[in-house]
Amino acid sequence: MSKDSLLAVRDLAIDVEVPHGDAGLVRGVTFTIGKGESLGLVGESGSGKSLTCMALGGLLPSGVRVTGGRIMLGDRDLTRLTERQLRAVRGSRIGFVFQDPSGALDPLFPVGRQLAEVIRAHGDVGRAQAKRAALAIMDELEIPAAAQRFDAYPHELSGGMKQRICIGMALASDPDLLVADEPTTALDVTTEKAILALISRLRAERGLALLLVTHSLPVAAMMTSQLCVMYAGEVVERGDVEAVLRDPGHPYTEALAESARSLETSRDGYLTGIPGIVPSRVVRADHCLFAPRCRYAIQECHETHPRPVTTPAGAAACLRTGRAKAGAA
Repeated sequence: MSKDSLLAVRDLAIDVEVPHGDAGLVRGVTFTIGKGESLGLVGESGSGKSLTCMALGGLLPSGVRVTGGRIMLGDRDLTRLTERQLRAVRGSRIGFVFQDPSGALDPLFPVGRQLAEVIRAHGDVGRAQAKRAALAIMDELEIPAAAQRFDAYPHELSGGMKQRICIGMALASDPDLLVADEPTTALDVTTEKAILALISRLRAERGLALLLVTHSLPVAAMMTSQLCVMYAGEVVERGDVEAVLRDPGHPYTEALAESARSLETSRDGYLTGIPGIVPSRVVRADHCLFAPRCRYAIQECHETHPRPVTTPAGAAACLRTGRAKAGAA
């Protein structure tokens, strides 16, 4: 790993227990994030994005486990750490922001107290000092009347304010990497824009690296410089975000881009979608998993599992990358 690399995920595999063995949820996922860099993890629901992020912090649900690969944070392999060691990493080195702020906050305690407790958990500070630090973070997050809202309960705040508190909890111990897993899914469009702008500002001011999980290519293009497109638990394309979107090397990336464009330009109510669904789990990956939904698929795609090949933007795992897709033999 390069001395400037912060996080390096190599050949990550995640399986789930099923009655007659294991089924693959994530296979061979590889990407690198340098210090201060940003990467967007993009794909439909069920692509394995959130599981990949949860694996970084040892947060996988019961019955789901990492079965291969490495997750290197600096010179430490997170897959080999104990739960106690991982608790020290969560918050201090990696901050997590999840989809639903209401589910992330305890409804029985004031939000300011919850933020202060995170500060105390990762530092040797007293209650009064932790409260001052929490109020300073709330001011940094542009929460109006922070002193009054410190004692508010989650149900008394809007979704956007609750997500700001969650972002504050993620950043309370000044981590090197912020992992934001669909941080605006539960918010309206106007609030989404404000939260994304807040994350961008905090990144610039704090020199944070960012791993952003999103199903939206436009959001990834706005927020990140590198793109990692996942489908059915695999990375199908990765590279510079502008170059990937300008000339997609994988049909799935192309279809996602077309769907996003149709959402922006449709005036008659008809949107461009991708027929079919993402496989929920895979027992055998001996063919292109996107082939059943791909407009360019040929017989070879149903018989051979593609390996990544170099593209102008980075790399794509498609048998037809580098050929003329439409009409190619």
